[in-house]
Amino acid sequence: MKVINELLNSLGFNISLLVGGALGSMIGLKKGRSFWHNFTTVVASAIISNYCTPVVISLFGLELSTMAGIGFIVGYSNKAMLDYALEKLKKK
Repeated sequence: MKVINELLNSLGFNISLLVGGALGSMIGLKKGRSFWHNFTTVVASAIISNYCTPVVISLFGLELSTMAGIGFIVGYSNKAMLDYALEKLKKK
């Protein structure tokens, strides 16, 4: 497990953000969608959470101790949080 964690870290992935984003997106899945649609939604939300959470924490001046929880929220909100963060960055 340590080797996998080190590999993910070297690729720029934070395991707690990936897991938090994936769990958050699973809660927000809509019924009636195909397995592959739901699967890609979970994977995309985990990746969005991994890269958007640090931006959200920086934009709102939050503490790093909230990172996993914010990752969950970002995963739950899916692409909407990505759009919001991009709009905030454009204004800066």
